Amino acid sequence: VLSKTAFIPRKVRGQLIFYLPSQIFFQKEQSENDQDSLAEALFQEVEYNSFLALAGVKSEPALQELFELMITKPDEVLDCLGEPKYKALLRRCAANPPFKHVTKEMRSSAWLLGYLVMDEELTSDDGKDTSAGQSAQFVLSRAEDIYIVDNSFLRRQFSMFVSPMEQQLEEFYNMLGSQYVSQVVTKSFEVKGRQNKDTDLARQFASRISERRPLLISPSISSRPLSPNASKVLDEKYLEVVQVDDIQAKYSFQRSSKHVKVTSCARAASRQST
Repeated sequence: VLSKTAFIPRKVRGQLIFYLPSQIFFQKEQSENDQDSLAEALFQEVEYNSFLALAGVKSEPALQELFELMITKPDEVLDCLGEPKYKALLRRCAANPPFKHVTKEMRSSAWLLGYLVMDEELTSDDGKDTSAGQSAQFVLSRAEDIYIVDNSFLRRQFSMFVSPMEQQLEEFYNMLGSQYVSQVVTKSFEVKGRQNKDTDLARQFASRISERRPLLISPSISSRPLSPNASKVLDEKYLEVVQVDDIQAKYSFQRSSKHVKVTSCARAASRQST
């Protein structure tokens, strides 16, 4: 009966509030242990008491309890912990998911950290723009509003919230509904001018692809699965390299589009890949 009764008093912001044994935890000696600091920041604590222990008060919150708090009150948890500790808690959830299957609430709640990455540039003495690093702003978002960076070039073309660039978190976000950048950015190419197959540049490029083919189709180069026909696409029997005068690419994401001059592209021909 006591385990279901709010009888433990704590003063919060000048008001006396009674808590259930499941809502409060025992204080611990000062420690550098991250979980201890999370409990202190997120829950009410009391000094150890054998009576309260029998009533159901525990020493520390389980990951499941921390996870449920993130889902229901993500803003409060982030305010209490700050971004570094909140991300650390996401890592713990990703390493050992405290759920059996993804629910509608997990998908609809804005509890995941999304980052708006801004590429900073400086103008050098000769007037050219040079990369000066990156800065990022974080927000709490739904999984479907955050994208996983598998193509940095495409990410730089558009403003979007992205997941932390850590493999375990990327897989966790993907499981919850986040898509890869390459899946949501559509691209098309327009080839202009002359097309020449038998040039020194075309032959050199084909030779380099042939040399690197074992590496390019190796599963170890990416955490994502390769295309089912990856080996065939790069086979000399089906691959043809053509040198052209100009290639214009069109990239589209949601309602935005960009036209960019590129140095190469791939497209399927009627009988072979070009």
